[in-house]
Amino acid sequence: MKKIVPLIILLVVSWLFFNAVFFLGTHPTALIDRFFQWLFMLVWENVEHTILKDFLVFGFLTSLGGFLVYVPNIMLLFLFSHFLFSTGLSSRAARMVDPFFRLFGLTGYSFAPLLFGFGCSVNALHSAGTIENKKSRLLTMLIAPFMSCGAKFGVYILLISIIFEKRYAGTVLFCLYLLGIFCALVSTIFFRKLLGIQKNEVSEELPEEPLKKPHYPTVLKKTMVDGWVFLKKAGTVIVVASMIIWAFSYWPGIAPEKYDAMRQEAKETGQVLPSRPTLAFHNSYAARFGQLVEPLFRPIGQNWKNSIAVVSSVVGRGVIISSLITIYGIEYTPQGVKTLAVALQSDPSFSVLSTVVLMVFVLLCGGCLASVAMFYHDTKSLPLTALYVGYPIVIAWIMSFFFYQGGRLIFG
Repeated sequence: MKKIVPLIILLVVSWLFFNAVFFLGTHPTALIDRFFQWLFMLVWENVEHTILKDFLVFGFLTSLGGFLVYVPNIMLLFLFSHFLFSTGLSSRAARMVDPFFRLFGLTGYSFAPLLFGFGCSVNALHSAGTIENKKSRLLTMLIAPFMSCGAKFGVYILLISIIFEKRYAGTVLFCLYLLGIFCALVSTIFFRKLLGIQKNEVSEELPEEPLKKPHYPTVLKKTMVDGWVFLKKAGTVIVVASMIIWAFSYWPGIAPEKYDAMRQEAKETGQVLPSRPTLAFHNSYAARFGQLVEPLFRPIGQNWKNSIAVVSSVVGRGVIISSLITIYGIEYTPQGVKTLAVALQSDPSFSVLSTVVLMVFVLLCGGCLASVAMFYHDTKSLPLTALYVGYPIVIAWIMSFFFYQGGRLIFG
């Protein structure tokens, strides 16, 4: 009982924290979003060259804004993490979860890296480097992608807002994170058997540290440093890769002259013509690829539109939102995300069950390209990197399949 009560307290505190992040991060995120929407319109109205304008708005600014909009929530996660470290609560929590972690072949030393994983997988992998035992470090790095990073946060918020009332948002978010933790811990059993790691090979003693008053300037400094590392390492890869994916989503596209002729014809016949970026997207290499892989996503309740969004999000899960905005032909305005929520609700192929399943898939499908690069940099192993990338995708599909097919059997 003495061991269970502290774990319950830790879960309750974490639940309160996630609710706090949900509400506190809303305002700075909205400010960043409004700034970029203003910037979109400024470029759109003042740049005449069509391709340059499309690149600046949909390629560069959308990629940059789609990344920066999640930074406030990530900074809150970093702040919370460093507060725990500075007070000694992190050490207490590590000792608290150590007996439980040992059931899965880990130690309490894995607690801190996995906690950082809620902010960014890159920082989780970086923090795991402090674990002296190599096999324990490798296990921790392999399960880090199941810790929902900040880039997935916005996707959850959008999808949660479609099917749940706001008062339930924090609880639903908390449950998603618990599912990720559960899959991470269970996965250690598979990884230990695959890599031939015995439980006694990762045994380490955790020293007991006293609780102390945090040094707030140091907490803030470390938070800013980690934020800068995240911006530099993860941001560069995500923004550049997002622009590359935009190129595949743009070409061969549709010529401006052809679109003008189509618009004139639609005007004469009284028809509604989708926006040029939307038509270009539907005629792009990315759309063709999405339709090609749709059969893989159909058993988990996803259409070809969601398939494209999920595949393109390999650079960063936040790309899912910008991809869906383009796919559904929504203008880049300050109300773009809200309009997308309405469009998704109106799509007959996008049911409540498929929305939940999409969140589950995004939760479990692994980290972004930046974390993959970081993992390879640390391990220098292509087979291990392939395992790091492939295993979460397989687990995401299997779990999504059971959620979707099980939901259909229960709810019809």
